[in-house]
Amino acid sequence: MFTGFFIGNVTSVWRGEDVPDLLPYGFEFWWRSQPYRHRPGGYSDGLSSPQFLRAAPDLDSRDWAYPAAVCHDGGYHDALELQLLDGSWQKITLTKDECDQMFKDLLDTLALTEKQKLEASAFYEAVHLLGQAAFNEGRNVVL
Repeated sequence: MFTGFFIGNVTSVWRGEDVPDLLPYGFEFWWRSQPYRHRPGGYSDGLSSPQFLRAAPDLDSRDWAYPAAVCHDGGYHDALELQLLDGSWQKITLTKDECDQMFKDLLDTLALTEKQKLEASAFYEAVHLLGQAAFNEGRNVVL
């Protein structure tokens, strides 16, 4: 199954800043051989990895991992769409586990070096194990 990004989409969405952003256009990608997009106007705060990962002295991966983080944010904020056969877009809702798996799969397509592969694993484990509060916040779940 193909997972990845459209050429040109990956670099054009990253502005070199780790700030909350409303995406002005749909950020398109492939996951499990199907075309998805983070809907136009959707929110992303980039790679908001936990503080303990940011404290690592040799860990500065926002640039390469940002596209996967945008897609993951779209899943958590229920802002993903699936492209139908007729070319139209339909809103979809993924579970937290599906969002996290999508993040892992997309990171795996972007990680080129051994360092990036290790970072990808750390990022995935962090959101999978510690991301329930962020998922609840993105879905406006009141506990």
